[in-house]
Amino acid sequence: MEQDKSWFRLDWFILGTALALGMTGILVIAGATHGNEAKSTLWLKQAFWLFVGLSMALGCTFLNYRRLLRWAPYLFIGSLILLLVALSSAPIKGARSWIQIPNVPFRLQPSEFAKVALILVLARYLGKWQGKVDGFKPILTTFFLAGLPTALVVLQPDLGTAIIYLPICVSMLFAGGLHPAYFLLLVSPFLGFFSLFDSAAFLCLWLVSVGVVLMWAVWSRVSWGMLVLGLLMNVFSYVAVGTLGTEVWERAPSHAKSRIIVWLDPDFEPRGAGWNVRQSKIALGSGGFWGHGWGQGTQSKLEFLPELQHDFVFAVLGEQWGFFGCAILLTLFTLLFARCAYIASSSADTEGLLICVGVVAMFATHVIVNIGMSTGLLPVTGLPLTFISYGGAFMMTNLIAVGLICSVSFRRNTRIE
Repeated sequence: MEQDKSWFRLDWFILGTALALGMTGILVIAGATHGNEAKSTLWLKQAFWLFVGLSMALGCTFLNYRRLLRWAPYLFIGSLILLLVALSSAPIKGARSWIQIPNVPFRLQPSEFAKVALILVLARYLGKWQGKVDGFKPILTTFFLAGLPTALVVLQPDLGTAIIYLPICVSMLFAGGLHPAYFLLLVSPFLGFFSLFDSAAFLCLWLVSVGVVLMWAVWSRVSWGMLVLGLLMNVFSYVAVGTLGTEVWERAPSHAKSRIIVWLDPDFEPRGAGWNVRQSKIALGSGGFWGHGWGQGTQSKLEFLPELQHDFVFAVLGEQWGFFGCAILLTLFTLLFARCAYIASSSADTEGLLICVGVVAMFATHVIVNIGMSTGLLPVTGLPLTFISYGGAFMMTNLIAVGLICSVSFRRNTRIE
């Protein structure tokens, strides 16, 4: 029997934390654009999208996620169709990531909504295994489903958004009961990069590493099909990287190579490719403990810091509110993730647990990568910060995901409709 749809059963902690994060983003954007006529209305637009997103979150809360899972394949196919439509549209800022709707003053970004569609379709599929995902078929099917939107987003090209789908896929596989030995088999081909070093020591290191992975897989009773596939992938990776690695690097886009070089060498082209990260570090460092105050700070006010309402919004927050403000923000994220983990652990079914894990993986990847690139710990990828960065589709996607979490929480004590 479905629970009584009482307002008292809403997970106000999740909704309140999401609202606090959204309001923080509005304050940061308003402070960063204060006095800039061209961007003075961005915070109002962000407030509008926050209101719309909260309405959608409430709608998803009262919509039974079990019924929504029945429509997951159609939602997933619809998201792929929208991604194809975006690919056929006119490029904006060098990428075909948006769909311009006629007579509507905003653009649709299908790659954002594809994240939620992927979480739902994987929850439906992996949920059928009832926490015992094992073997060749579920692993390949899961990666195939995740690979479809990933490939379309890479073609846009939007490599930043494309990397989100892999953590969602892997985390949901683990939550579905996948043994870690399978995961190591799947990621071990990355050891093939050792072949870039023309040295017998690195060859021995590669052989030992792959051997350990294979022996653990045998000890864990991984299927022979996966063992053979893992071995073939490792050999192919080592040979391919060794013979084609240099050529692939030479043909890679110049901006992608520059980002990797800047990450490895922070002093590389400080007035060129390394400008963004350098200014971000200056902004964070100048904020000190308490910050310069709302609407203050030279790096953001004088626009030394590029994309301050998108990619480097964390640096703006650090400049305005210092270490104290950054700590408060990270505390809010920690509380949100902890509550989601509790809801996942107390979910009435496997599908609910998988939805929670997928959403947390999506949120956490954005937070880790965005803060990592703002501090120079990770290469610049262009990923926005969850609930904080400016963007209508991004804000709505985050709050729809919050609504899914709340829907699981709303029905934790019932297994049937």
